Amino acid sequence: MPEIYQLTSETPWCEAAANMYNPRDWEDITNLSQKVMLQAEGQAIPCDRARLAASSKFFHDKFQVNPKSGEHSPLVIKGIDFDTLKDVVYFVYNGRIQLTLEKAEKLIPASGSLMLPELTSLCKNFSYTNLKMINQLALTYTGLPNTILSKGQQRKPGV
Repeated sequence: MPEIYQLTSETPWCEAAANMYNPRDWEDITNLSQKVMLQAEGQAIPCDRARLAASSKFFHDKFQVNPKSGEHSPLVIKGIDFDTLKDVVYFVYNGRIQLTLEKAEKLIPASGSLMLPELTSLCKNFSYTNLKMINQLALTYTGLPNTILSKGQQRKPGV
């Protein structure tokens, strides 16, 4: 099983949101009804509308255009599997994420479409760092001068 890394956002969600929107927007956010159900793959997860709106321009815009969106029926998030949606919501609430390369691969487009630039950046940096390390290890092991040869084989010069 791949190793899981826990990354933490350096900016708490409320501070990030304060930097993202002007004071007039805060009035809009605080007037939102409290709960919304986000749905992916037929499964739903409850969330706080104000927190989503403060953390994501996607949700902020969606709730500003249609304040009743997701109030009586789940807000369907298309193109994202439920486990990825749960990871996104966890990050929005906690500013932390546990990543594997496979999970980061799913979170990059999801966080991009939901306009969560800090999560996108964490996942891209994680992927870049780990893929670079994997590639370096692969080059190191395939480029070793003492690679194991079958019985009776001899190394060709320059190989």
